Amino acid sequence: MFLAAAVFYVIFNQFASVLTLFAAQRTDSSLFGWHFPSSWFFAVNPGAGLLIAPLLACVWTRAGSRRPATSWKFGASLLFVGASFLLIPVAVALTPGERVAAPWLILVYLMQTVAELLLAPIGMAVTSRLAPRAFHGQTLAVWFCAPAMGAGIGAQLVGYYGKVSDVVYFGATGAIAILLGVIIAAATPWIRRRAGNLA
Repeated sequence: MFLAAAVFYVIFNQFASVLTLFAAQRTDSSLFGWHFPSSWFFAVNPGAGLLIAPLLACVWTRAGSRRPATSWKFGASLLFVGASFLLIPVAVALTPGERVAAPWLILVYLMQTVAELLLAPIGMAVTSRLAPRAFHGQTLAVWFCAPAMGAGIGAQLVGYYGKVSDVVYFGATGAIAILLGVIIAAATPWIRRRAGNLA
C-alpha cells in the first residue's frame, strides 16, 4: 500500500508542473464563450474535494461492514489517477486544433480528486490502525514518506515532458498506475489475511 501511495503521488503531484503547463499552453481556457485565466483550473481539485468528500464519507458509513477493503480502495484510486492521465492523449487525439477544450482538463482534475479521496485520508487511517501501539507516530511518519517518494520520482519524470509524445508520457505513466491498481485490488484477499479487519 506504501508503493501504491508513492505511485499515486507521482501522478497527482504533477498538477503543479506538467498539468500547469498543459493548462496554460495546450488548453482552451473558456467555457460557453466565457474566458478565464488558466490558473483557475487549480480550483477544480479543492472545490470538487469539498463536494465529493462528504458523499464518499456517507457511502462508507452507510455501507458499514460491507464497505470495500482498504486495498480495494487503493486499487481504485490508482485506476482513477491512471485513467486521468490516459484521458489527456485521448483529448489531444480527438481535438482538431492545438488546444483541447476546457472540460477535458476539468474531467482530469475531477478524476484525480476522486482518486485522492480514495487514498490519502484512508491511507492515514489504516496506517494508524496497523501501527504497533507504541509506534503510531513513527509509522505515520513512514506513511508520509510515500508522498515524498512520489514527489521525488515525479520530479525526475517531468523532465521528459515535451521530449516525448503525449501518448508516451501520459499513456505510459497512466498505464503503470492502472496496472499496479489492478494488482493491488486483486491482492485484496491476501492483504485481508495478513491485516485482518484492520485493513
